[in-house]
Amino acid sequence: MTARKPATNTLVAKLKKTAKQLVSDQLTYTDALNEQAVLAGYTDWRVLAMANGARNAEEGSEFMLDPVLREGFDDTPNEERSKAELDKFWCKPFILSRDDGKFIVRCLDGGAWDRSTNYGVASTLEEAKDIARAKLRNWLEITARPVACYRGGLDGLVDLMVMNQRPDEEPQIVASGLSAQNASAEIERYMEMLGLKE
Repeated sequence: MTARKPATNTLVAKLKKTAKQLVSDQLTYTDALNEQAVLAGYTDWRVLAMANGARNAEEGSEFMLDPVLREGFDDTPNEERSKAELDKFWCKPFILSRDDGKFIVRCLDGGAWDRSTNYGVASTLEEAKDIARAKLRNWLEITARPVACYRGGLDGLVDLMVMNQRPDEEPQIVASGLSAQNASAEIERYMEMLGLKE
């Protein structure tokens, strides 16, 4: 018997697309769906759809499990992504199932300019969620830290800025016209205010 593939949203979308292409006078869409389900290791389409529904219910709202990614998702400059895509994926880790039963954790967080960041591989779904939480928390702490931007004048003063969190946002000025010494103190104060360690 064929090894059963994980009932992911990606698999369901792929099999539906294939089934539509196979429809003919001799083969209905329903029969084509059932054939595709059998090839994926399920007794019929109903069983596959139920497994997919259970899988989506298990994922909860914290992390997306096997989201359907558009073609070129990991080959698009972040500033060229639509607002809808940024709203759905930015700094929201997602988990992808592998055929070997392991899980890949990725996140579109700006760590790479044109693709989602690889957070790691896990043996279980719970381990994948733990990786997602830890890596995202660490990344958000890094990106929350203000950076000193020299003004370019002879006075040596700097502005403190929190760089844009999303490609469609502007950097935020936290303080301006500071000496280097005052800038360090202000960064420490700002991080304490956020409850983040220096």
